[in-house]
Amino acid sequence: MGKALIEGLVNGGQVDRSKIVVSSSSGTNQEVVRESDWVFVAVKPLIAKTVLSEIGSLIADKLVISMMAAVNVGAIRNYTGNKKQEVVRLMANIPIATNAGLVGLFADSLVSSRNKQDSLKLLTGLGKVVEVESEDELDVLTLVSACGPAIVSLFLSLMANYGIKHKMSAETSMEAVMQTFKGTIAYLEESDTNANDLITAVATKGGITEAILSTAKSFGLHDVFDHSMDTGLNRLAKLMTDIHKL
Repeated sequence: MGKALIEGLVNGGQVDRSKIVVSSSSGTNQEVVRESDWVFVAVKPLIAKTVLSEIGSLIADKLVISMMAAVNVGAIRNYTGNKKQEVVRLMANIPIATNAGLVGLFADSLVSSRNKQDSLKLLTGLGKVVEVESEDELDVLTLVSACGPAIVSLFLSLMANYGIKHKMSAETSMEAVMQTFKGTIAYLEESDTNANDLITAVATKGGITEAILSTAKSFGLHDVFDHSMDTGLNRLAKLMTDIHKL
């Protein structure tokens, strides 16, 4: 995700590549932090304590922007040793690399108004920024948005593979599915129709679409989807518990 962030910032023209300094090992973390005004932390959650403890004494006057799932603001401040550390938490998805992503942002009252506004201004170029009021909301956004590209890609793959199974070429099938997804999103964005209304409009009574959707529902697709998402939320909760035991 750190790579996607850099690509998005550079491609969108928000930051010159020469202004970005990257560290991928503990041997250079302190050196990089000394050179930086803002510190983006995009490491695996289970090594957050090690990394933040290492640089904690160097970031008291800097803004820390965390891209880590499961590591809340309180834990970050504990790891840095600074209860007043300014911390902004982000939850982004991989399309930020092409400036078409979604970024969830949480900043509490210890983050200055200027740093918050500057963060929003910088991140807007990555796609759409949604400011959330709680870290619980950010956790749900992790599933809906950060995990979203993989979930959407699963449905893309299922639809394209069905076309291939029934003698469409792989290229034509994927092209058709991709354009259907793009067109549907464009239609929803440009019309006054919401997703449920569009389903009703397309799935006319006794028609082909209604047969597909009613069969999917009767086989438990909705329940399977909810259960799958709940499993992800439970995994996130377990990760948070494991982190706090470190």
